[in-house]
Amino acid sequence: MGIIPHGTEKPMGAKVLIIEDNVSNLELMTYLLTAFGHWVSKAETGRAGLEAAQSDSFDVVLCDIHLPDINGDEIARQLKASARWRSAPLIAVTALAMLGDRERLLAAGFDGYISKPIDPEGFVPQVEKFAKRLPSLPKQAVMTPDQEPPPADVSQGTVMVLDDSQQARYFLRFVLEPSGYRVEEATTIAEAISLGRKVAPRLMISDMNLTNEDGEQFLAQVKQDQQLRDIPVILITSSDKPSQQKIERVKEAGAKAFLIRPFAPEDVLRAVESALSENG
Repeated sequence: MGIIPHGTEKPMGAKVLIIEDNVSNLELMTYLLTAFGHWVSKAETGRAGLEAAQSDSFDVVLCDIHLPDINGDEIARQLKASARWRSAPLIAVTALAMLGDRERLLAAGFDGYISKPIDPEGFVPQVEKFAKRLPSLPKQAVMTPDQEPPPADVSQGTVMVLDDSQQARYFLRFVLEPSGYRVEEATTIAEAISLGRKVAPRLMISDMNLTNEDGEQFLAQVKQDQQLRDIPVILITSSDKPSQQKIERVKEAGAKAFLIRPFAPEDVLRAVESALSENG
């Protein structure tokens, strides 16, 4: 099944700038907004975000508070000091939940905030409210001419996702479920092994950099398990430049694919379909 990525058409919705250094959060927010017809520009540092905001116009800016170079408060101060952004909506996207945080953010120049972890069902309506856009409907994925979507009552089987990032799990669920896959989630290796034995998934996807654990450990345990060893495994990493030695090592250990963030939804689907076709 081939899917043309959302956002390739002429933008009809809001123009949104996202300033966010966490790849999982960035992927999820981008996917949700583009799926509803909005146009997204991304910046992974504060400086890059300021440059983008000063060189183009946007309906709304979403800004993380804790960035590697400039914190969100300083970005708000600089943007609100300019005539262009004085009345434009600047929204903090933050996990802060301490008493007084809301007041501090508003005092810094933000017009509002959206809490982390991102709520996939409520996120787009929140952004549209700030951007003063009418609620939109999700766009249908455009299928390539020689492919047809699976019938609504036909399941492609179960995919198990192992990741301790809620945003990363959300992203994979939102990519896979519309294509007919049932998604089961786990946050630790022990939980994933137990769940895998229970639900017998067609395929497993695991993050490499789990908290206090490692995707390679998970792969090794799967391949040593009598019940699970024939299930294809895809590994994901957020490392910018994993060594060729590491890539070869995980593939030799039995991984069907090794995806490097950031990636688009069609990259995930392509890797899943390839792994399943190779596995028969």
